Amino acid sequence: MSELETRLERHILRQLLLRWRRINDECLGGRLTPPVFVLDEARQRLGRWEGNTRTLGISRDHIRSSNWLQIEQTLRHEMAHQAVSELFDASAAKPHGILFRRACRMLEVAPGEVGTSAYDPNTNRVLRRIQKLMQLATSANENEAQSAMNTANKLLLMHNLELQETQEEASFVYRWIGKASARISLERKLIGRILSDHFFVQCIWVNTTIALSKKQVRMLEIMGQPHNVELAEYVHDYLQRTVDSLWKNYQKQVPQAQQYRESGREYRAGVLMGFDEQLDLQKGMCQEQGLIWTGDPALREFLSQRYPSRRNMGTSRYREGQAHKAGRTEGQKMRIPGALGGGSSDSTVRGLLN
Repeated sequence: MSELETRLERHILRQLLLRWRRINDECLGGRLTPPVFVLDEARQRLGRWEGNTRTLGISRDHIRSSNWLQIEQTLRHEMAHQAVSELFDASAAKPHGILFRRACRMLEVAPGEVGTSAYDPNTNRVLRRIQKLMQLATSANENEAQSAMNTANKLLLMHNLELQETQEEASFVYRWIGKASARISLERKLIGRILSDHFFVQCIWVNTTIALSKKQVRMLEIMGQPHNVELAEYVHDYLQRTVDSLWKNYQKQVPQAQQYRESGREYRAGVLMGFDEQLDLQKGMCQEQGLIWTGDPALREFLSQRYPSRRNMGTSRYREGQAHKAGRTEGQKMRIPGALGGGSSDSTVRGLLN
């Protein structure tokens, strides 16, 4: 190992210890004792806890490819295993059992990926109906497709309104989606706005640092009830893929569009604005029927607790040229398919609506 690699490894291990101490103090009142930190060579796991040797390992591959938001999630997960072993004195407990889930709540980390099996029967039933409607929304029959899309959105709205009235205490989760980047494009800002305006989640761009390069980047964090977070992530990934596909098709149809640097930005923004307008129309139809969503106060409180200090992002300019108009037209016709679970290449298949 070179001197530079040794210095980098020491820096990473020091950062892990500092973050471990902060989390231990904030979440557990400083009750845990610092473990031995190692960088793990294993490729099949992000982290590990070994109670016999009091070793907490984080994968080198994870360190190389991730930012500190993601690494800290893994650290909290392994700290939950440590808490079960040392705080609850239950080293023989099931690896992801009741005590582990209790530790995860204390450490403010999700115990694992959430699938439909974790939802209540009524939510599962509603989500299955929404899936069927979204499949119909891709029909070649425009009237049938539009009707199915409208009904799916109405059903999702009604379900969330019902939950708001009947749930004694909502359970919220958060997730980072998309890739980290130093600059947030207009396209990504628009996708975030669509998710927060129409899919029952709160969105915020959070700052973090790439572990090895120390480069400052931002990631999109979404918060909400588990089924809404799952759906919002699916929509996010679908929109990114579809905008890419539509722009490629437009370039083939209008070759001169490639000659203007701003054409791609205009077109892509137009697609998303057109889709947003379509969703606004559907929201208006629901409001005419007395189905009005004013937001979730409990979710807003959850956001405020996670991020007490926030500021609004600046707006981005765009030109309403021919490319923008063409994109807007495509966006107004866009439908979200029902075959969920095919997210971006770097996300796991979560099996929503199976």
